[in-house]
Amino acid sequence: MKNMARDSEGTLTAGIGLRPLNIIEMDIAASYTSPQAMGASINFIATY
Repeated sequence: MKNMARDSEGTLTAGIGLRPLNIIEMDIAASYTSPQAMGASINFIATY
């Protein structure tokens, strides 16, 4: 994937997905390029 804001090869990413009891899914992700370019996200999904 190309960063359209600037070309940077030093991006670190991490993520994990959990599905306790097969009812709720939770995804947690983070990325870090520099102190001015970092982010995190959490997604919740309910299945029935």
